[in-house]
Amino acid sequence: MRRGEDLREHTEGERGTVEVVGGCWRTVEVAGGCRRTVKVAGGCRRTTKLAKGKIKDCISLFSIPGNARSDRHVGHPVRSLNTWLPFYLVDSLEGLSPKTISSLGGLNQMLGLPDYAFAAVARDSMQSLPEYNSTNKIGASFQTRCGRFLIKPVDYVEMISCMRPNVWATLADEVPAWVPEKRNKTSVDRTVRWLDECIVLSSAGGAILGSIVGGSDVEERERCAQEVARRSVSGYLIGGFGLGESIEERPALLNAVTDMLQEEKPRFVCGLGLPEEVLQGVAAGIDLFDSEYIYHLTLGGIALTFPPSGVEINASEFQPSYIGIEQTKINLRATIYRKDTSPIFENCGCYTCQNHTRAYINHLLNVHEMLAHILLEIHNTHHYLSFFKSIREAIEAGEFDKFRHRFIESRCESDDHPAVAVAACV
Repeated sequence: MRRGEDLREHTEGERGTVEVVGGCWRTVEVAGGCRRTVKVAGGCRRTTKLAKGKIKDCISLFSIPGNARSDRHVGHPVRSLNTWLPFYLVDSLEGLSPKTISSLGGLNQMLGLPDYAFAAVARDSMQSLPEYNSTNKIGASFQTRCGRFLIKPVDYVEMISCMRPNVWATLADEVPAWVPEKRNKTSVDRTVRWLDECIVLSSAGGAILGSIVGGSDVEERERCAQEVARRSVSGYLIGGFGLGESIEERPALLNAVTDMLQEEKPRFVCGLGLPEEVLQGVAAGIDLFDSEYIYHLTLGGIALTFPPSGVEINASEFQPSYIGIEQTKINLRATIYRKDTSPIFENCGCYTCQNHTRAYINHLLNVHEMLAHILLEIHNTHHYLSFFKSIREAIEAGEFDKFRHRFIESRCESDDHPAVAVAACV
């Protein structure tokens, strides 16, 4: 009976993914196959308040305690709910129209998820990259599976009003790190102007996250952060990361932004998912991250196996294979796992590792069975959350810097992304 109950906990809300015991952010598929990350993490000493309710112990996937040294308050009324789903507005262009969604009562009613709250962000940080050369003063351009769309601030706010999210980020002109200085400056000017337009046009309620851009220019990042901090917003969406900047220069860019922002308001960054990148963000004072990293690992049949606590594991436990394994993650499609009856990760407490083997998941992947990705994402989500739990515990003990360096050293010794790991120590 207990086994059946566990399965229900993990796959309820399915259409792709997962519920993880303990109430943390996790990925599910809703509306047209779009991925969403869900809430709420537990265990950080900091409490992030959202008006009438509060998200306690923020730190995992979409919810992580960057600074974790002070309370962050969101100024506008938001319902206190146990689960939060980030919703990418660009994805909705491929499905039902905003007016249709509005006529059905908004996202909550249309999807039959009354106990969930929605955080609306313009784009998926990995699958919908900004079209910087097509964006103009009128609106932002996005490439989707159904073609390119130009979204004006007025259209964007109308979509928000129809979908009725609880938290939403303003429209931004995001650009890659390598654009010319003039184009980068223009993106900051547009983002600030669109922020003002969104605030004026907004009548939908909900907490507003002011978008911050600036590419790889520290001065432009500071300028944009200063302008956004002057506005009446409930938090900040720090955009433009994961678009070509080097991991060596990222700490300076993150600090340039967070140093200008009010301590009591939450900071959310998209596009950073590697453990080293997460640690950089946490060190810089970032509170919220998306979970696209583990979703894309799952699509590729990859399972996380790095030690969440950063403690070095015995390399002799792994069989050498150039295509199937490393010390931090393994490719379960590889033939080396066809007869491997061990769990994905020893001593892992997730439903998948407790009940299934590498061989079984290898079989499911190779016959294209949907259950493969469900089980694999259960593990990856649980493993990722265990990593965040370790961060939480390190912060509570006042040993985050020690934990960070120990974790990075362990990654360097594994020869998996050594350059990234070394740079993350900066």
